[in-house]
Amino acid sequence: MHHSFYASMQLLQQPQVLVKKGWKVLAVLLLGLMVVAGSLGGVLSIFIGESESSTDSQAPIGFYGGNVGLSPETEQYRSMVQEVLTQYGIPEYESVILAIIQVESKGLLADVMQSSESAGLAPNAFTNPLQSIEQGVKYMKANIDYARERGVTDVGALLMGYNFGTAYIQYIARNGGVHTLELAEQYSKNIVAPSLGNTTGITMPYRNAISEANGKPYIYYNGGNFHYADLVGQYLVAGTGNQEAINGDVQHLLDVSKQYLGVPYVWGGKTPNGWDCSGFVGWVYKEAWGIDVSTWTVTQALVGDRIPVSEAKAGDMLFWGPTGAETHVAIYLGDGTFIHAPQPGDVTKITPLQYFQPDFAVRM
Repeated sequence: MHHSFYASMQLLQQPQVLVKKGWKVLAVLLLGLMVVAGSLGGVLSIFIGESESSTDSQAPIGFYGGNVGLSPETEQYRSMVQEVLTQYGIPEYESVILAIIQVESKGLLADVMQSSESAGLAPNAFTNPLQSIEQGVKYMKANIDYARERGVTDVGALLMGYNFGTAYIQYIARNGGVHTLELAEQYSKNIVAPSLGNTTGITMPYRNAISEANGKPYIYYNGGNFHYADLVGQYLVAGTGNQEAINGDVQHLLDVSKQYLGVPYVWGGKTPNGWDCSGFVGWVYKEAWGIDVSTWTVTQALVGDRIPVSEAKAGDMLFWGPTGAETHVAIYLGDGTFIHAPQPGDVTKITPLQYFQPDFAVRM
């Protein structure tokens, strides 16, 4: 038994906000309507006064140990991203740029970073992925420098800056220096949306795993996407430098599970031709360890010792839902990620634990 765990992701093209230093007036220019699946759309230029400089540290703003859940189409650009980042002197942002590509295009568009409008061009003007990555990295580098000048060291502000524009970084600098969902929503509602005609705070439904987890399944019409930092963050793993040791038997289980990445979700399915969450878990345990844990979520929750999620180790099963009515199961990979078959229309994938907290774990 399995109920749908994720709502389908809807990525909307959002207005871009750009900063020009030294101007003392506010000028708004709308060049286009919102289009599907990006962040740098319908250029909105906001010219604001220059702020005082602060700490100019060269330390990376945020550190990530890698990516999770990237599509093969996004992964194919890893070496290209590494090369361009090295040219701009910021190779430590590899995971961040790849996560942005995943959100912006899933690696399926020529303008993979949806960056053409940040160069003053029309939407999707770049027909070569390298051009898109070069411009996207150039824009990110400018935001990194701008943030450092103002003492902003929060990576969330950088991620939102890619959606809202550089002006958001200055907004954060003036409001405590740390991005929060609440600040992003205020900026969307009170600054971006009114500048594009939405002066009454009109919202539109926006339901997906991130917005539901944030408790805010909406965005503001013409207000950009205030969930953007979390959308990107779901494809990032925090770099703790302290991954847990995994024994050989458990590693084999994890290796078996990962060989099925990309298998389509099929309700009631129990084979690699297509499966649901419990069918996937049952197949992996049987193939890797020869253990029959059943293919029903509720009975799988009874085959081992129940433990708190905080004590979970790689190879444990993770469960969502109350005892006797569990709705979802996954295999914990360690270091804050799990592998699962999420929902109809999706595929077997790896997801960060931080966004989708299970209720308990079971150890065999």
